[in-house]
Amino acid sequence: MDLFENYDQQPKILSDILNQYDLENMTYKNCKEMLQKVNEIGYTFEYGLDAEPFNLHNIKTKEIETLNKKLIERLNETHRAIDSALETMDEMGLNLKETDFYQEIAAELAPNETLLREIEASNKDKEEKELEDAMDKVTIDMINNLAHGEDQELNKTYVISKYIEDDVIVIVKTEEWEEVLQVMTNGDKVEFESLV
Repeated sequence: MDLFENYDQQPKILSDILNQYDLENMTYKNCKEMLQKVNEIGYTFEYGLDAEPFNLHNIKTKEIETLNKKLIERLNETHRAIDSALETMDEMGLNLKETDFYQEIAAELAPNETLLREIEASNKDKEEKELEDAMDKVTIDMINNLAHGEDQELNKTYVISKYIEDDVIVIVKTEEWEEVLQVMTNGDKVEFESLV
């Protein structure tokens, strides 16, 4: 959650720092100075060459998201290795699934499996909400005023981008720079077509 956009959720200590700056007219030097101050109280943000700060969040929140991703990767690797070993044993004629040993391992892995599914569902819900939020922000005026080669931020996860030479407009997931939706107009309606 970008606390620049959700300013009503900023703690007072954070808003006191932000109120020292004119966020609409930032310079690179201001951004660096403000970043240092918010880092001291456990927050961070990003900014580009345009010196426009974005993605203000609690450092711990981002660390938790990173740990969740690593946990999911590790659990998936473990499950793939176990499944592969079981398949190999089945091919060898060893029916391990009927043994007490297998039942014990399955019982130990069950809470991890549940946790993994809960984290994956939570992440999927979050991604879907972020994409819906981005889609809701796209307007006919935005599309008509987007210059060739221009990217415009829709939220912390997605930008709308117009190709440099073509009139193709897409919504891009910024982390991987993956085009996820093509944006088109039909009269006074905005329409989307999935690219993934």
